[in-house]
Amino acid sequence: MFEEVSDQYYLRALDPKDLDSIYNFMNLVPANTNGFQNPDAGKSLADWESEVLPRLLKEAAGIDLKPNRVPQTYYFLWEAKPEGEDQILALFKLRHHLTPELKQGGGHVGYFVHPDFRSQGLGTRGLELLLPVAAHLVPEDHLYAAMEVDNRASQALFAHFGAEIWQQTEQDVFMRIDLSPFRE
Repeated sequence: MFEEVSDQYYLRALDPKDLDSIYNFMNLVPANTNGFQNPDAGKSLADWESEVLPRLLKEAAGIDLKPNRVPQTYYFLWEAKPEGEDQILALFKLRHHLTPELKQGGGHVGYFVHPDFRSQGLGTRGLELLLPVAAHLVPEDHLYAAMEVDNRASQALFAHFGAEIWQQTEQDVFMRIDLSPFRE
């Protein structure tokens, strides 16, 4: 499994051994918040074990994808605790490539920071760890993301990494980060 480490935080791809922690974190993620979709909101631990986790692992491997879907991997931002009770603080979903519709829609990346840990720079830390992963996984020259027009925090986060607005509608802002510096 992929793991990217930086000081007390690390980013790890969805891993069955983390099921309890992932389930507890995902129970806090609403079905839709600021455009971030969690279609598995409200599902039981048994559902996660028998249905959700196997489906997400297949999605990451590109197996049994629904029409117009692409492989995507869930990466969790963990905080390493000295006492060994590491904790998930945020989730980053990364699509491995885009269809023309996804380029004009959801983009490559979506993220959710646990409400108790917002405004602490964790979006920045997580995206900093995710960009080198994306640079090696994503074939496009840019990492695309869509966010609601009034979601200034996400716009500022992406701008911090040099993102430019390449399109905007009344509802959404579409930003992209050049991946070439992260491929060196």
